Amino acid sequence: MVLLPDEQAVEIHMSREPKTYPAGEEEAGIDLGVTEVLTDDSGKKYRPEYGQALQEMSDHVLDKGRKRQKLWALYRKNRERDPGKARRIRRHNLGLVKQHKRHRRYRAWCENEINRAFRAFFRERRPRVIAYEDLSHLRGKARNKGLSRKVSQWQRQAIRGRLEYLCHVYSITDPGPVNAAYTSQTCPCPGCGWVDGKNRNGDLFRCQKCGYEGDADHVAATNVKGRLRDQEITKYTPHKEVKRILLKRYWENHA
Repeated sequence: MVLLPDEQAVEIHMSREPKTYPAGEEEAGIDLGVTEVLTDDSGKKYRPEYGQALQEMSDHVLDKGRKRQKLWALYRKNRERDPGKARRIRRHNLGLVKQHKRHRRYRAWCENEINRAFRAFFRERRPRVIAYEDLSHLRGKARNKGLSRKVSQWQRQAIRGRLEYLCHVYSITDPGPVNAAYTSQTCPCPGCGWVDGKNRNGDLFRCQKCGYEGDADHVAATNVKGRLRDQEITKYTPHKEVKRILLKRYWENHA
């Protein structure tokens, strides 16, 4: 039983074993994003409206923050000149209750979007094994730095929870995160594999060697999937070593 005094409600939580499904046959790779929740190795984007809604949420928080700064200035101005007015401003306009409610509402929205994206991915793909990046590298994309930190924390927690739960539901093997270094900068074409920061320009990928063009998140998801069976690049391989290995492979293939 959970008491929710702010909503004047009581929630009764009951645990039950979820229905499970047999695993599929394929391996899948995903790239976790901020414009959309995720992109898989087939190129499909899940919840592509996520980034725009997050930006609107960020703008709203920025606007509220600016207004609060003006009220704080007014409060400080009247602290000695008109203490009564200063107290009223602080009591009625500078409290944290509404701010905390707003952040809880934003967090619930983020978690819901992530849940819907992952449920759609698992339901449609039914992979046997899933490859994904280390969640500690996720960063929230918002104009407000404080909100961006909160969003990245919410994302990591929600994604960990969804991965653990849905891997159980769909009987999927979770090998843990792979090393995602340079996955969005490496050409996915067989026989190429050129890695260069210039290959990626925003959401567009264009290989500087072979000319392959595609969506950068799709490229990253494809390369993340390839790391599942990469014997040289492990989760703990340093970034510089990863690039050395990738360039060595390219030059060996084009000797």
